[in-house]
Amino acid sequence: MNILKNWKFPLFVSILLSFLYVHYFGSRAFVELDIQVEKTTWFKIYWAKPGKLFSEKNMARIRVRPEQEHYRFFLTNLRSVEQLRIDPHQYEGEAVVKKLEISQSGMQTIRFAGADDFAGLEPIFQVAQSSFREEGFAVISSGGDPQFLYIVTSPGTLPWLQEMLRIAAIFGAVFLFFALSEPLRDDQRFIPLFFAAALLLVLVMASISAPEVHPDEYVHFDAAAYYMEHWLPPVVDDPSIRQTYSVYGVSRLNNREICYLLTGKLAQLLVPFKLPAYLGLRLFNVLLFTLIVLTVLRYREARMLAVPFLLSPQLWYQFSYCNSDAFALFLTFVLAFQVVVPDSLLNTYLAQGKGKALLGRAIGFGLLCSMLLLLKKNYYLFLFFLLGYFLWKHFLAGVLVDKKLFLQRLALIIIIALGFVALRVGVDYWVNGPEREEKISRLRAEMADPLFNPNTPLEQRHAHLYRKARGDSLKQLVIDEKWFGKTFRSTFGMYGYFTISATDAYYDFVRLVGVCFLLFYLGAVLLKAPGPEKLLFLFFLGCVLGLIGISLWHSWTADFQTQGRYLFPLIPMLGVVVYHTRRFVPDAGFRLFLVAMFALSLYSYIYIALMFIPKAVLDSALWLPQT
Repeated sequence: MNILKNWKFPLFVSILLSFLYVHYFGSRAFVELDIQVEKTTWFKIYWAKPGKLFSEKNMARIRVRPEQEHYRFFLTNLRSVEQLRIDPHQYEGEAVVKKLEISQSGMQTIRFAGADDFAGLEPIFQVAQSSFREEGFAVISSGGDPQFLYIVTSPGTLPWLQEMLRIAAIFGAVFLFFALSEPLRDDQRFIPLFFAAALLLVLVMASISAPEVHPDEYVHFDAAAYYMEHWLPPVVDDPSIRQTYSVYGVSRLNNREICYLLTGKLAQLLVPFKLPAYLGLRLFNVLLFTLIVLTVLRYREARMLAVPFLLSPQLWYQFSYCNSDAFALFLTFVLAFQVVVPDSLLNTYLAQGKGKALLGRAIGFGLLCSMLLLLKKNYYLFLFFLLGYFLWKHFLAGVLVDKKLFLQRLALIIIIALGFVALRVGVDYWVNGPEREEKISRLRAEMADPLFNPNTPLEQRHAHLYRKARGDSLKQLVIDEKWFGKTFRSTFGMYGYFTISATDAYYDFVRLVGVCFLLFYLGAVLLKAPGPEKLLFLFFLGCVLGLIGISLWHSWTADFQTQGRYLFPLIPMLGVVVYHTRRFVPDAGFRLFLVAMFALSLYSYIYIALMFIPKAVLDSALWLPQT
């Protein structure tokens, strides 16, 4: 009976994985496509059962780009499908389909490679001309949605024996894994291994990806490169920094984040190693993720706090290239660790008796808090969460401290933090004078692209700007333009300038696993946790809704951007909640969902991000200044 009890969970996992295999792989067709397009677009395949019409619900699509020809994706179960509609591109112009193969176990492969094969496609809408040439099947459309019809003639039968052997292999692999991994089954043991794997992927991405392919990295490069040779912020209208201005007419050197100074100084230290300049400027963020991993290895208490970093490959991606969001994530993680862990330097300082306080600690934590105050505005919500957490911890969670001493020392840290902020602001005005803001406004009007220039009439500016002022409703953004869906995708795996993404099936699966994980965790906390822990979780959910609302409001009133990184301040908040509530969640379910999310993240990062990101060419990558 003990053996049966010990193997109930792997039996459940085997059944679950077998079901997922049958649903997502065994009973779905697989598409291999070679296509040449003139611009980035969608390749779509619709399907219809007998007596049914085509609909958007019964469709698979993949993003195709001019620089790439080969694609692979899953379709649906063709055994019950009568017709396929193939939409090769979504623009008026030409596309060349070189090869299209649709295969499913037990069915005859549908193959389009030669002239006779493509003759089986019937043009039904917006096809001006189609012909087979040496390079492939050329389609010239008369509009933005050319369509072809194909009749499926061979329903096929399921090869039961072959499928049963595969399911048996899944059972065998799961039971073998559980037998061999018993020493690592504790959360505290396998989590560091997951972080080590993520760190390796971060380093690989930082090393091999080209310097111009990540979001706005060129302006981050220029800002950090400035500090390779300087310590003070620049004069705003200095001609030598004009290349640091973006199309919005904004330079990262004009904000007060310290990460560019630190990035530039580390890159300067690495100059003797003759690394490619792009890599030297990326290694600061790689170092930050390394410090998180080392913290996880050194402190068991940090492991639950860091678990949210394993849930999305987009988080790892932020540490793979030069940007300021990685520093914000690192800083908030450090502050969360100091606030939450009972014997951290911060908590021991706040709770020590009189005469033992160290001014150095107060100065250090004041400096950390000042950096937080100088981050992007979306991280201000983390400050609000910390305030609520302090109140929860000392008035609801029953933590016993000398409240008078605690408040005195906390006030000292806040005063020191405000002093550092004042110093940073003062340096800006010392360099640029009292007319600094006026200079910034003037430079923005001068340097911004006409589409983003504040002096351009609203109707002539970029269509994504000031949607509310243009008369667009919030419903239009949410329903018609799928704000939530696009934000979700960019939270769980979109790379480059959002041009590298997985298939719809991947995001659907991530959504399914993520929602089930959240409901499972929330249910366990509400059923088993005491009142204070329940209140903490609900407070976190309130912050989630608040930050989503702020991001949506920004998209509506300022700039329509569906970027998941705007929601990343929730990551350290979630870590705090997991730290306090993990013990109320059943171990088996927690590990199952965590491993599933991590496995999906690995798939996205390896087979989507690393595979399709443009690679660096060493000779052309040394374009940043080195001394």
